[in-house]
Amino acid sequence: MTNLAKLGSDLLLALLQDNNLSRSQLTTVLGYTSKTSIDRIAQENAGDRALVGFFDRIRHSPELVSKANGARLFNQMNRILGETSVLEWLMLFNNQMEKPSHITVRSIGNSVSQDFVNAFKGKENLTLYVHGCISPGFIAQLNYLIQKTGCRVYHYISTSDALSHLSKSVRCLFPIIFMPNYEGYLYEYGSDDPSIHLILPYNCTMAVYTGQNKKTRIDCIAFENDESCLFFTVQNTDAIRLLVKNEIDRLFLKPLVNNALYTLKNDYVKYLEFCEKLERDHAIYQYKPDFGFEQIPSHIIFRALREGTFLSVPGNEAVLERIIPIQTSRFENILCSSAEQMHVLKESGLLVFARTGMISDHFWGMRPLTIEERIEVFSTLIEHIETGANYHIFVLKDENGFSDTEITLYEDCGLSIIKPHTSYSLEDGHSETLLQQQDFCLSFKYFFLHELIPRYTMDQKGSLKCLKTILSDLKKQLKATARRT
Repeated sequence: MTNLAKLGSDLLLALLQDNNLSRSQLTTVLGYTSKTSIDRIAQENAGDRALVGFFDRIRHSPELVSKANGARLFNQMNRILGETSVLEWLMLFNNQMEKPSHITVRSIGNSVSQDFVNAFKGKENLTLYVHGCISPGFIAQLNYLIQKTGCRVYHYISTSDALSHLSKSVRCLFPIIFMPNYEGYLYEYGSDDPSIHLILPYNCTMAVYTGQNKKTRIDCIAFENDESCLFFTVQNTDAIRLLVKNEIDRLFLKPLVNNALYTLKNDYVKYLEFCEKLERDHAIYQYKPDFGFEQIPSHIIFRALREGTFLSVPGNEAVLERIIPIQTSRFENILCSSAEQMHVLKESGLLVFARTGMISDHFWGMRPLTIEERIEVFSTLIEHIETGANYHIFVLKDENGFSDTEITLYEDCGLSIIKPHTSYSLEDGHSETLLQQQDFCLSFKYFFLHELIPRYTMDQKGSLKCLKTILSDLKKQLKATARRT
């Protein structure tokens, strides 16, 4: 590698001068637990991997390199690492490799790059190990591959990415995060030991599959930018797999996807119990097209279940009896909780519910709500907004660009993401996930309170007016129906 030690020392000195920091202060800013690593870099005694880790920390603190000298050195280091890290990684074990080819990963609309897809066509037992790589284009490629080939994907994303890139790309991750073949992990650096830093280059994917003669083959896809990559076939497969395993074992990994909510696949009662625990006395920040199951008065829910198709399934009479106290507790929490509850809804979703009696995630065994029941739902929640101190509903001013994916932060518990328009039917493959990374949840809360509500929603007065207008129209509809009959 080019003399990174001298460059790293020069960059460190520039950071100290440009930002008027001491070495101890820079140690804190970059998240090191001691000043030892900073001292080694300053003295040009740090190894290459320690320097790569140092640079990675700076890359996620761009405010440090806002001045000319630091920016120049930063860009120089970025260029050097981008040009050499992949080759170094492969050459560590003297691998022979075929001439690399360029592959496009750009995604346009709903289409995907056939270059990228054809690279994996017909490969048996395909597993992808992805490090970084969370651009929208690449996520679209992964989504396509998982659906078409059934390949498994293990995705490793740094905790810094979880806040910067992942927050921006979370809508792109939704199609993948629900898939059973996708496993995401966030990693963090937990030591100043240089060996803790990844040998794996940033934005790299390793594809393992069964090749000719039933031998394991490995392709390495090294990204030059968000739209193109270099494609290598690695010969020394055992060495590379051992390298990756050793590096992953040294990381402090947290699952990106927490499968606790998958209890629905086993038992509706356990699922509702889990939901009740998430809601009980926790602050709730929810974005959803319309009202949730828990916001509908429990006696309406039970009546709609009894008169729907739920009881046509043998054994569900007993299940319903067990559901009653849980659902009652959930609705009481809406009315009585001392914790803040804030819901952002879509006017179009509320109008669909008012017209059809079906909420966007209407339970499969429950009949549509009658006009009288819809009136009661609106009336009850409007009254609670006006009389309760902690319950709020805000209606979007402009729905353009907002999907119907339900996102709910249960403070101190996690961020729940549910596919839009689910019926909670196991046969339809219902799935949802819970993100429990504290930094990510805090970032979402800040966005919800300081961006989503003030910029995109009507104020409380305007939102109430919207709800009351819908309620008034429902009452007129009920009177008109009564006159006709």
